[in-house]
Order: sequence, then structure tokens, then C-alpha cells
Amino acid sequence: VHAYVGFLQRSKVAVLAFWLIFATAGAIMAPFFMMNTTMNFDPPASSPSGIADQVLARHFPQLDKAAAGVVIVRPLHGGSVLGADGKGTALAAFSSALNTTIWSFEPGKPQVCVEVDGYSSLVETVGAAGEAIGKGLFISAHEEAAIMLIQGDAKDSRRYLKFVDWINAGLPNAEAKARDADPSLALNATQTGLGMFTKEALEGVQHDLEKMDMVAMPIALCVLSFVLRSWRLMLVPCICIGTAAATSFGVIMLPISYATEIISFAPSVRR
Repeated sequence: VHAYVGFLQRSKVAVLAFWLIFATAGAIMAPFFMMNTTMNFDPPASSPSGIADQVLARHFPQLDKAAAGVVIVRPLHGGSVLGADGKGTALAAFSSALNTTIWSFEPGKPQVCVEVDGYSSLVETVGAAGEAIGKGLFISAHEEAAIMLIQGDAKDSRRYLKFVDWINAGLPNAEAKARDADPSLALNATQTGLGMFTKEALEGVQHDLEKMDMVAMPIALCVLSFVLRSWRLMLVPCICIGTAAATSFGVIMLPISYATEIISFAPSVRR
């Protein structure tokens, strides 16, 4: 013990500098950790879910770990999504622009998008014969909304979430292209589906962790201050808690999250 205390006394500047660097680096990198976790995980191979996944992958490889995104398109001021003339000029322009955005995600890398289906793409492929089928599949009964289905490869869940953000960022441009094609119709688009659900769930977990700290930490510190009865001594555990959390999430766990998938509820269980 005396040797250890002597070492700390001789090297206190180096030790403080070491932990200051780690605490600063951790505080900068820690916020990125939660968004680098995943809501997806592979079940044990021998479990019923694992066996079902293996059967699905063997017989329907194109559906293995696929996720469906849905873009809902509506007229901003009411009316038919196909326009007053029913030709769907604005919807076709929107569909074309969004398709361009979707297929341009991370050029040079394997495509995340597997397939995009919608009224305009069906009519473009089949022609007039596809109008009735397209309306039944992708246009609501009173023509007040249309949907586009985006099938995506979600094997790499982190990359898939970036793809979801990419689609969201491309919606305003697609809406602008629709207005250029038909100035009389302003379309508004929003995205939903598994990708958006996962993204918002991750943000919810992060918010809950922050809220938990805001509620639990002051109570714990009040109890500790009552026991210690010294504000100067209170600084020591406060600094230790902050440094430990920042170092754990930012310096240690963030690099590990790039090497292997970490389930989103793991941080809250670990704490």
C-alpha cells in the first residue's frame, strides 16, 4: 500500500493527465455509442426462431434479413394524389426522383435497396394495363394517398439505418420535382416501416437513459452528500462517475461496437 501511495504521489501529474485525456475523449465520443448499437440480433441456431430463420433463408434467400420501408405520399392541400387529370404526373416525377436517390446510396458499395414498388413504377413497366392493378395495390380507395414500398437488405443493421436517413433526406427533393412536374399539386411524403421504427426506438432508449440519469443521479448524490457531509469530498465521486461513464461508453464500448453488434438494451443493463 505504501509503495502504491508513493507511486501516485510521484506520478500524480501523469495520472491526472492520463485520466483527463480519457475523460475528454470519452465525453466527445460517448454520444455516438448509442446510435451505433442495433435492435436486431440473431437467435440461437437451435431455438425455434433460429430454426425458422434458417428455413426462411434456405427457401427464400431474397427475404433473409430483409426489411420493408414505406413512403406515404399525400396531396398537401387535399384532392387526388394522381392530380386533377388523374394522370399521376406529379406522382411519377416524385417516384423517379426518389428512385434516383435510393439507388445512389453509398456508390461503390453493395446496394442496400433490393426492390422499390409503387404505382408509377408499375405503370411505367406494364403500361396502361398496370393502372388498375397499381391503383388497387398502391393507391388508397379515395385516391387521397399513395404508398411506395422499399425492400432493403437489413443484414448490416447500422448501414440500413443510414439508408433510412438517406431516404428521409431525399424526400424534400422528390417533393420539389413533383411540384415542378405539376405546379397545381403539392405532394407531401413521410417514411414509416421497420427502419424508422428501429431508428426511433434507438433514440427512445438513448432518451430514457438520459432521463434515468437526470432522475436517479441527483437522488443518489443527495444521499451521498448527507453521508459525507462535505462538498469537497463530493467532488471526488462526481468526477469518478463522469470519468468512468465517459471512458466506458466513449473510449471502450464505441470501438467495440464497430467490431461486433451490441444490442441497444445492453448499456442500460450494464449500468
